[in-house]
Amino acid sequence: FLQIELDLKGHRSIEESFRALVDGERLEGDNAYELDSGGKVAAVKRLCLGELPPTLVIQLKRFEFDYEKMVNVKLNSECSFPMRLDCSPFTRRGLECAARGEPLPPSPPYELAGVVVHAGSSGGGHYFSYACPRDGPTAGKWFAFNDTKVTRFDEARLPQQCYGGGAAAA
Repeated sequence: FLQIELDLKGHRSIEESFRALVDGERLEGDNAYELDSGGKVAAVKRLCLGELPPTLVIQLKRFEFDYEKMVNVKLNSECSFPMRLDCSPFTRRGLECAARGEPLPPSPPYELAGVVVHAGSSGGGHYFSYACPRDGPTAGKWFAFNDTKVTRFDEARLPQQCYGGGAAAA
């Protein structure tokens, strides 16, 4: 598996955040890339996936440090995510195909299996999760896991409970 952290700030969806990650950031002027020799050069800082792993864990960066106030803050802005995610456009091969104007070969999408939610602020809070087993007698059914309490969960409520922008509760 692979775990990847995606910026939340300025992005309303996981796809937008992935796109920004592979599009990159121009490093120039005072922010230029510094060489080992001490000189600076303009560059593009970006990341793409080499190969798609069987399991992908995505973490949204919901906490950051506010340098003006000198405190940690939690970003509660909304960020949507699909039930099925095609990550092939964010791979090296996907970027190469796009650069040549070629169609991208089909790739099986990832299916959402779970979401971990933080309720609270940067100073404290509580984590709970929603998950959907892939195998066994409960396969395909969503559940809420909150400490020792496990209850059935309606997946149609995932946007309301997990996208951010408001208070979530299990």
